[in-house]
Amino acid sequence: MNSRLILDSIIVELKRQNKMPKRIDFSKIGDRYWCVVSDNPTDTISVINEDIFTGFSNEKEIALLKALSERAERLAFIEGSRNDIPSCQTERSDGFAAMPLISLNNSVRENALNEAIERFVWSTWWDDSESAFTIRKIHPDNKIVQLTSYLEEVIKTLNLEFIYVVNPIIDQLTTKQVQILIGKIKDKGYVTGGACGTKAETQITVFRALDELYRHGFAFQRAVQKDIKPKSLYEKRLMYFASGFGNRIVQDRLATRGIKLIFLPELQIDSEIESSIPGFTVHRCFFENQPPFIGGAMKRLCL
Repeated sequence: MNSRLILDSIIVELKRQNKMPKRIDFSKIGDRYWCVVSDNPTDTISVINEDIFTGFSNEKEIALLKALSERAERLAFIEGSRNDIPSCQTERSDGFAAMPLISLNNSVRENALNEAIERFVWSTWWDDSESAFTIRKIHPDNKIVQLTSYLEEVIKTLNLEFIYVVNPIIDQLTTKQVQILIGKIKDKGYVTGGACGTKAETQITVFRALDELYRHGFAFQRAVQKDIKPKSLYEKRLMYFASGFGNRIVQDRLATRGIKLIFLPELQIDSEIESSIPGFTVHRCFFENQPPFIGGAMKRLCL
């Protein structure tokens, strides 16, 4: 079933159960759609609007499906936490994924696992300076930028000098890789985005990481333009690093390369999560002793 038919089916079910979001907005960055859905008619004034749900794709329908999926997973976490569901008793919803039931092909668990791996590996790499990693730099005049309108537009819109692509080395998951993008804003600091996927889908994974980087860069620009003050740890960390106060910390970390491989422990949580949003299935994966991602000291570049 194609994305248009899947979306039509989802919308029919959401309307039938009076579960449609209040607002659906689209914008376009290069050749990629950015969809925002919200259960509020207007945005709250904050650096990062955690009451909105987003989706990016080169296809408009898929961007909306991704945003609706993010809404389903976030609400499942909130409801599960409120109802004392054991798998939802963490501070944040790391390792959650949702997909339309009608397109279910077991990839919802794979998506949840990918997010858990990304958060575990990124946190471990940043916190342990002995971790091994590779790094390369993408400049605005690189050929890959000129051939990719989305990447070109992100660099231009966010006024990036370059983007570091960091790959921490994972020992046993030879088919998986974590892409951490660290973009340097001209005359300011750094914004980030990350994603995990198979080595066979490197470009898809990089684009997903770039989606996150763009959202962070857009939030920083908006906060500066509207003089929005950060409140949460998430917002304070974003503004600290994007403004340039953490530049030396980032440079020192990237200059320190170890030889230690990152080993993934057993999963502590690997289960389906009940959701009140019709038409979606939600899954969570969470490792034993998983480090906090948006947690710990403010000067951790984990965003």
